[in-house]
Amino acid sequence: MGYTSQVFIGIPKEENENLINLNFESLCDNRKLINSYGFKNMFKLKKETKDGMLIYESVWELKWYDYFQDVKIITEFMDKLYDEDKEVFAIAIGEDQVVHSEIGSYYDHVEIYLCVNIKD
Repeated sequence: MGYTSQVFIGIPKEENENLINLNFESLCDNRKLINSYGFKNMFKLKKETKDGMLIYESVWELKWYDYFQDVKIITEFMDKLYDEDKEVFAIAIGEDQVVHSEIGSYYDHVEIYLCVNIKD
């Protein structure tokens, strides 16, 4: 199966259309399957903050490896915005609760904590 992650992405509202319209067509030769690729099918909008930050959460646990082309398309876009001093973030939290694949200052928008419940 492999290591999976829960992924959160934060982006200013004015960049949202560019994020949603990232081109994933190169990942699929079959035109009937192309609609299964893309940001809209991988993430759902979780919250819009008071300051206009849109926060997305992956719709399922993703295999978030830099060498996967869909991940590369998203992270290159986010890196570009970050390099332009836009307030963006991306954070992946592995199934073992380890934070990895950080872009930007996620901690300004997302609290991450481990909770332990003792059973009877």
